[in-house]
Amino acid sequence: MKQETFDFAPLLPAGLPPAAALPVLEIALRDTSAEVRQSAVAALGGIGGARAIALVRSTLAGDSSYQVRAAAVATLAHADSANRRAVIVQGLALPSYQDVIATAALRAIAQSNDTGFIDQVEGTLGQVRVAAQVLGALANRGSARALDVLSRHLDDQRSYVRRWVLQAFWSTVRRDLAIARLRALETQLRYPDTQKAAARLRQRLEERNPGA
Repeated sequence: MKQETFDFAPLLPAGLPPAAALPVLEIALRDTSAEVRQSAVAALGGIGGARAIALVRSTLAGDSSYQVRAAAVATLAHADSANRRAVIVQGLALPSYQDVIATAALRAIAQSNDTGFIDQVEGTLGQVRVAAQVLGALANRGSARALDVLSRHLDDQRSYVRRWVLQAFWSTVRRDLAIARLRALETQLRYPDTQKAAARLRQRLEERNPGA
């Protein structure tokens, strides 16, 4: 999964050293434009250091824009590795429009390949579509448990969750893993519509990868 990036170059004159950039970015964090504040957050992550991290933490705590706070979660998870897990936990717990903050936290889990969060990722499956993709990404990196958890939700009682899981098998899970798992499970699934959808998906994956 790709990390969110923002164009912050217009905020900083060319060649400006970090010590001089910090005051510029601190002013940008008070800009009326959420896009500018979001860019400033990412720029602070690129600069790093205690003061920059403190400014991003303050933004996460108090900015009025959910998108800016989501950017703060992504930035802190990348730039403050010592406190990454705490930031992810905080991000998962913060309510936001269209779950943009939780989505940023989930993406940080995938980017850091932190399988210690599998239970928490599973807990968001009914709320955030990207959770299924995160489990798929962790499975691709060798987590058998992530693949098992994702597969289990092919029998989820919520039809939309089953759709999200199938979409993750198509778009995120490595083809060989997806084909093998779907082949093993498709006749055992609880819901007939999901059985048929899983069989069709496995066939499509095999067509994309004839050697499977």
